Parts: sequence; C-alpha cells; structure tokens
Amino acid sequence: GPVDVAWDEHVSHSGVCPLVSLGEQVNRELTFTLAGWPHSGSIGPSKMAKAGFFYWPKLEEEDDTAICVQCGLALDGWEPNDD
Repeated sequence: GPVDVAWDEHVSHSGVCPLVSLGEQVNRELTFTLAGWPHSGSIGPSKMAKAGFFYWPKLEEEDDTAICVQCGLALDGWEPNDD
C-alpha cells in the first residue's frame, strides 16, 4: 500500500494539536507575542514566524530559543542586528 508520512498522519488524525497548528504562520507568530519574545525590529515575531520558527523559551530569564516547526532546528542568542 501507500507509504504513510508521519507528519501527514499527525495532521489528519489530530488537527487540534498545537504542534500541527504551528504549520500556520499566524499561530507561530502567536507563540512569540504571547510568550514575550524579547526582540523586535528585524527579528520581531512576524519575521521569525514567516521564517518558519516558533518561540519555545526555556525557564531561563531572557531566553530567546526559536525552533523550526519542520526540521526542529533550535537557535538562540539572537542579536539586535540579526536578520
């Protein structure tokens, strides 16, 4: 039979899952705005969400970990002049 794709199966069986909803830019952007993303300007919530990231802060103060919804790449230590 056809090959199952894990992400497609997740979406089809659990469309209300928050991780599935992170596939939509508006929902990714909300993770930045609601959780207090510490940056603005060129690395503000809209630009970060458009690049495929969602905000997943650790419990550390001033944490700015952003994670790619597709590949899981986690980046932090963003500087004000980053783009």
